[in-house]
Amino acid sequence: MNSIFAVVFIFGIHFSPALTLFSKVQSTAVKGVLTCDGEPAAKNVKLQLWDIDRTDPNDLMSEGITDFQGRFLIQGSEKEFTTIDPELQM
Repeated sequence: MNSIFAVVFIFGIHFSPALTLFSKVQSTAVKGVLTCDGEPAAKNVKLQLWDIDRTDPNDLMSEGITDFQGRFLIQGSEKEFTTIDPELQM
């Protein structure tokens, strides 16, 4: 058990920085109108754009709020080795 931990630990220390050399900046944007029962949502609804990761913590790419008509535009980018999986949360 201790030898397995040591191998994983050493791999993580030595190879994680090398993986960032192959990562690339990826971007996305979300534009829309937030509604509730067909009517524009209240202004200043907080929205967050996240990159959902499987192996490491999720990354907050950007935040924004709706205007008085429920409209919003959020743009974000993240440097990732694999493709990003964007998700809009409110």
